Order: sequence, then C-alpha cells, then structure tokens
Amino acid sequence: MSQLDRKRDDVRQLLDKMMPEFKKILHDDKLLNKFIRVALSEFSKIPKLLECTQESLLGGLMNCAQLGLELGSATSQAWLIPYGKQATLVIGYRGMRDLVFRSNRIANLWARVVRENDKFEFSYGTNEKIDHVPAKGKRGEITHFYAVAQTIHRTVQFEIMTYDEVERIRKRSRAKADGPWVTDYEPMGCKTVLRKLCKYLPTDILPPLAHEVLHREDQEFYADANARVAAKTDEKAAALRERLDAAEDGFADTAETLGIDEHEEQRILAAEAAEAEGELRQEMAQDDLKF
Repeated sequence: MSQLDRKRDDVRQLLDKMMPEFKKILHDDKLLNKFIRVALSEFSKIPKLLECTQESLLGGLMNCAQLGLELGSATSQAWLIPYGKQATLVIGYRGMRDLVFRSNRIANLWARVVRENDKFEFSYGTNEKIDHVPAKGKRGEITHFYAVAQTIHRTVQFEIMTYDEVERIRKRSRAKADGPWVTDYEPMGCKTVLRKLCKYLPTDILPPLAHEVLHREDQEFYADANARVAAKTDEKAAALRERLDAAEDGFADTAETLGIDEHEEQRILAAEAAEAEGELRQEMAQDDLKF
C-alpha cells in the first residue's frame, strides 16, 4: 500500500469516527452520507488535502456542515483548499448567495460577468442603475463583474468591479495558481464582487460563523500579501517623513530669505504635508486587500 493510500485510509477512518458528530449537525442520514461521499471525492481530486493536519480537515468539514454548504465544483458552494499543512474552507459564490438568502432580508441577489462585446452601462447618483445586455454570439473577454441585491423593502444596492480589480485580489492569493481560482474563475470573480457588496448590506445577512470563515480565509490566503503591503506601507511612510523633513529644512532657509513670517511658513508647510499625505494614501489604496 502506498503512502498516499495509507493517508486516504486514515482520513476515511477519521470521518467514520466522526460520523456521530456530523449527524448531530446534518440530522438526515441521506444528507450525511452524501456529505461524507463528496468529502472523500474532494480528497481524491485534491491529494494535497491528505497532507493537511487532521484538525484543519475536521475543522473545515465541520464548518461546512454547520453552514449547510456542499463541497466541490458541482455546486461551487464551498471548497477545502490546502496550503502547507492547513486545510482552509473557502465559501464560493453560490454558497455566499445561499447564506444571504437565508437571512430573509434579501428578496433577490445575483452577480454577473460582463464581456467586452456586451452592452454595459451604469450610473451613480440619485438614480443609480445598471443596464447590461449580453452580446449574441462571441462576447469577448471579461471586462467587469457586478453584484446586485434587492431587499425585501424593494431597495436596490449594487457593486461593480473591473477585471483588473478582481485580478489584483486573485494574484495576492496563495491559491492563485490552484484551486477554485483556476477551476471556477467566474464564480470566484462573482464571489469577490458579492463580498464587496455585502460590506454595504446589514452585517446580519450572513451568520456569525460565515463571517468567521471568511475572515479565516483572508488570514490564510492573503497573509503573504498583507505582510508585503504592511512592509510597503512602512517604507512609503518613512519616505514621506524624509521628504517632509527635507522640505521643512529647505523652506526654513527660503522663508528667511523672502521674509515670510512664521504663521505663513507653518501654513505652507501644512499644505505641503497634506499634499504629500494624499499622494501616499492614493498609492496605498492600490494595495488595499479589503473586498
């Protein structure tokens, strides 16, 4: 028996041992058997999961069962993604959509992919709207993703992201070259814009456990990028301080030569500092990892 087969048997025995716990969550035997069968299928499709700790595998599966989601690309509700020895539960677009609907506060919710040959227009202001007519025939490459929510009170909220904005998030993920970003790119893009939309909806449209899982996903898959952004921010902040110090030293000599009083000197320096800070914030916005 190969080492991979032994690990597969170990996981199968672990799931058998935990069946009573899963049954407490799923209640129905038919649902339980399907859940275990799909989980074992995922381990076969993604052998790297067998390298993960049993604690992380069980934790991801338990959370998935508690949220009432199904693993795998068949539904795009959720995936277990390995990174090193950790298995992390990733909620997909359809999983997010199903969880939002369960709040009974949203009447309708959808996300769409826009391609370059589609008719796509939108406007903001007092009469915000989206007009999207998919092209007949070849639609071309992806240009945008958007999500729309209609509450039970008939109010409408929407969010739009460009292809490049979604790509920046994908490229910062540890799983950018594997998992759902490769096998299910469009649903992951739809999930990304839906997550951004959810920031403007009541927080209780998602259960607390879903917020925990999404936060854990961010911590696991964007940790490297978060560290890079923090380092880059520190670097930019240090450069800004040097620039302001140099400007203040240089301006002091100029002010004395021109006879500018201390009050005017402070006003001009404050304006320069505000301008420099604005430039820094604009640069840092490009590195923002929040959805």
